[in-house]
Amino acid sequence: MCSDLINTSKIANHLFVRQLNSFIIIFLGNREQLQELKLKHYSIEALGQYKENLNVPSVGLSNIEHIKFMPQLLDQAQFTLSFTNHDVEGGYIEAYENVEFYHMIYKGIGSDMDTFLMSTLHTVRKGSILYDTLLMYFRCNENLQETSKQLYIHINTLNYRLKRVQNVTGLNLNVTQNKVKLYLAVIAEYNQ
Repeated sequence: MCSDLINTSKIANHLFVRQLNSFIIIFLGNREQLQELKLKHYSIEALGQYKENLNVPSVGLSNIEHIKFMPQLLDQAQFTLSFTNHDVEGGYIEAYENVEFYHMIYKGIGSDMDTFLMSTLHTVRKGSILYDTLLMYFRCNENLQETSKQLYIHINTLNYRLKRVQNVTGLNLNVTQNKVKLYLAVIAEYNQ
């Protein structure tokens, strides 16, 4: 995969940063050539190679910039991991360009973050069953079948949990504004 790109001089090198259930691939090379490549495709191949070592593998792709911007690129890739959606290849993959707007909002909330999270999520916090359910629900693009499959629960159990989330938060998942607020809160909580 990456060695083929190196041999054809399309990338200078690459670096894998492994985490518990995810990894970040850093491609090094000429910016113009990197932009021409389908890096998502190569990331999916890498995902396939490491899939057996990860429970629910995720890939976050940053923008393509000069290596001097490495800290920002790592921050972008890390933030993007929280937005990864279920992909047909069985993993989770997302590009920063698709979530850049949310990153700006996330940075803009700043010191009001705790107030926002408490007023939105109440007790549906990271590590709770309801939080994990809501996170997976959004990762699976609100697809009930896929969410129940990923959580290894019956769809009725999923519906019950989502109703509990609505009862605890007071936010209806069928109302777009409420859904967006919950989505942003779940992502912010994930990144805390």
